Amino acid sequence: MKIIVIGSMEFHQKFLELEKQLKEKGHEVIAQFSAEFYNQANKTKKDAMNDFNKSLEKVDAVLVANYSKNNIDNYIGINTLMEIGMAFNKKKKIFILKNIPQNCGEEFRAIGVKEINENLDNIK
Repeated sequence: MKIIVIGSMEFHQKFLELEKQLKEKGHEVIAQFSAEFYNQANKTKKDAMNDFNKSLEKVDAVLVANYSKNNIDNYIGINTLMEIGMAFNKKKKIFILKNIPQNCGEEFRAIGVKEINENLDNIK
């Protein structure tokens, strides 16, 4: 399966480890650029969203890496929430690494987001 990992760019180093593990399990991974890439290239958030949208066309699924951030467990920021919506709109499978946050549980379950409980073998 072709997958892109999404989440807060603060976790980009963790994304690289997830990408490695996904590849070891036989998945193809489309890498996201780091926030530093966009800062150094003087690109905007809109450029990042356009790049994500292009990458989304090439994948079967997204994996939401929702680590803890700012004392919030299973953090999902606004940008990631938008990317989840884009993935749903394009009928992509959506997996979430940790538990679905309570504040969006009903909506995520309604669109078929699947919790994998940090077990990459659950991506099918």
